[in-house]
Amino acid sequence: MSLSQLLLQSARNSTITVRRIDAPKNSKELLALTAAYNKFGAQLNMIAKHCNTFKANSDSVKILTALIDIERSIAELKAETLGED
Repeated sequence: MSLSQLLLQSARNSTITVRRIDAPKNSKELLALTAAYNKFGAQLNMIAKHCNTFKANSDSVKILTALIDIERSIAELKAETLGED
């Protein structure tokens, strides 16, 4: 029996069970977290664009400070939303 015949036979003789899963209880929080992550991503893209555009004139200290602020904000948001440290 070829592989394709085996797959066809298995597909014809198998039963597919669809289970309904309830939405997470904190879906509003997850949506807020996703929106905030998207905002942080936009900030990172702006920083990257600035660095690529003004390579020689970029202020490294300001860029690193902005990146650290974004990292801290993400950690705080995660802790608030998901209750994690």
